[in-house]
Amino acid sequence: MNTLLSENLAGMSTIQLFNRQKKNMRAFDAVNASSLEILIRQIKINAFFMPLAELLSALAISMALYYGGLRVLGTTLPIGVLVATILYIQRFFEPLRDLSDKFSILQSAMASSERIFGLLDRKEEVLDPVSPVQLDGLKGALEFKGVWFSYEPQGPETRWVLKGLDFQIQPGERVAVVGPTGAGKTSLVSALYRFYPIQRGDILLDGLSTLSMRRRDFRRKMSLVPQDPFLFSGSVLENLRLSDASVSREKVEWACRQTQAHAFIAALPGAYDFELREGGANLSTGQKQLLAFARALVFEPAILVLDEATASVDTQTELEIQTALEALLRGRTSLTVAHRLSTVMRSDRILVIKDGELAEQGSHEALMALNGVYRGLIELQFKEVA
Repeated sequence: MNTLLSENLAGMSTIQLFNRQKKNMRAFDAVNASSLEILIRQIKINAFFMPLAELLSALAISMALYYGGLRVLGTTLPIGVLVATILYIQRFFEPLRDLSDKFSILQSAMASSERIFGLLDRKEEVLDPVSPVQLDGLKGALEFKGVWFSYEPQGPETRWVLKGLDFQIQPGERVAVVGPTGAGKTSLVSALYRFYPIQRGDILLDGLSTLSMRRRDFRRKMSLVPQDPFLFSGSVLENLRLSDASVSREKVEWACRQTQAHAFIAALPGAYDFELREGGANLSTGQKQLLAFARALVFEPAILVLDEATASVDTQTELEIQTALEALLRGRTSLTVAHRLSTVMRSDRILVIKDGELAEQGSHEALMALNGVYRGLIELQFKEVA
């Protein structure tokens, strides 16, 4: 019930836009009624155990008074023993009363513990090697070597997202990844960062398998700018350096100037000390995207991955970012995943992914001359724009 309530509050604008207030209210009423039914059942059980404990206690005391009273009147039992027996009986039933009173609490605790232990017992899918390779520096060479990947367990009916993906990126090369929706572009990034385990093949950095490295070691050498960046509650400065005190304020400002984020930050009350709400709710989508760019560049990565990074900014801001990236990406390996094909034309090489496979690769001019998948995507997109 709490989950449904939280979801509806978070999506209130969507609910109102599509006039779903009554439908969602009915859905909440159904869950609420189910919760009420369970609660009434708990109360009934509790109402049964508490009187039962009281009844047993009263019967025991009555029997003690009857039998003990006869013995006391017959002068065969001291009255002190009878009083002590009654006190012992009352003390005996006190824990039973408490147990019946706490029955509903125990039931809730058992339900909660079932979820907690289920989470604790869940095995981690991606594990670091026992003896990892030490990664001191990273030049930026990247290779996908026959990579097969699926979000499902491997089996005869596995739906493969990536199918035998094979390509190499040289240090300092700017490579773009394009393809239809559902082709596997974002899954490629997930496999690269080892968010999920790959079923077959290998991914190499500077000729070394990422499977032989600790995830934290090679992730520190790369930066990712996602399509939907997440910002934490706190100041802009702490969000950009991720609470790493070794990153100076000057370096943060430098990264912001390069990504065209400094102008709007300076206009905020308190500038870099401006307090953000959870998720950056008090910023526009484009502003959050610019901060994600700056955050990625603060740590000066050897490999910069952009996953639909300019999809949420306007055309003017995108042009400013592209101008800044021309200088920033010089000498740095970059992998750009994009739907907006105008952003990838300046790349050194373009990889065209279709149905999880590498369909074509080459420069913009070479791919246009092939008259294949890439040319079809370009013509379709610019036809839609026209």
